[in-house]
Amino acid sequence: MEPSLNKQTHVNGNKKRSASRFVWSFVWMVLFTALSFYLVAYPHFTTTTTFWIILGAAVMQVFLQLYTFMHLDEKGHTLPIIFISLGLFIAVISVVGLILM
Repeated sequence: MEPSLNKQTHVNGNKKRSASRFVWSFVWMVLFTALSFYLVAYPHFTTTTTFWIILGAAVMQVFLQLYTFMHLDEKGHTLPIIFISLGLFIAVISVVGLILM
């Protein structure tokens, strides 16, 4: 029996995850990328404003990537979340240290 693509789900405990969640996350990431390209190609804002908008879009893409495609919202992924958070913490301290030097 062939499973249909419309009813494709992933069962994890009591949760069901539909395939549309991945599609919507991918669509949002493409839109954030298109926004960044548009802001660089047609500069309507100041350089500082453009930088912060692109940085915000990049941060949103990172969260979408981690939680949707790496399944960090599921049970049993506490250790990878701790290591990713620790790496982010060390990276922020390093960047702040380099800026202040």
